[in-house]
Amino acid sequence: MNKLIGFSFFLFVTLTSFSQNNEKSEFCTKKSNENYFPLDVEKKIIIWDETYYVETKENSKEYNKKKYRVYKQKWEKGGKAFLY
Repeated sequence: MNKLIGFSFFLFVTLTSFSQNNEKSEFCTKKSNENYFPLDVEKKIIIWDETYYVETKENSKEYNKKKYRVYKQKWEKGGKAFLY
């Protein structure tokens, strides 16, 4: 019986020490001034396989009365591509 009480006390102390005891803990709160994937980054370096490319935001263009955001990719070996 003594071992059962001791084990129960040990289990209680161990589990409560690793649990969230304070309601004001902020490890899961959302930061209101930051986005997880920010859209205002002007220049990104993206590693792809054994090479990389630099993606920059260009001026928006209009096709068929719709506005599109344009991104230019400049690859390590000099190739260029545009994303709309």
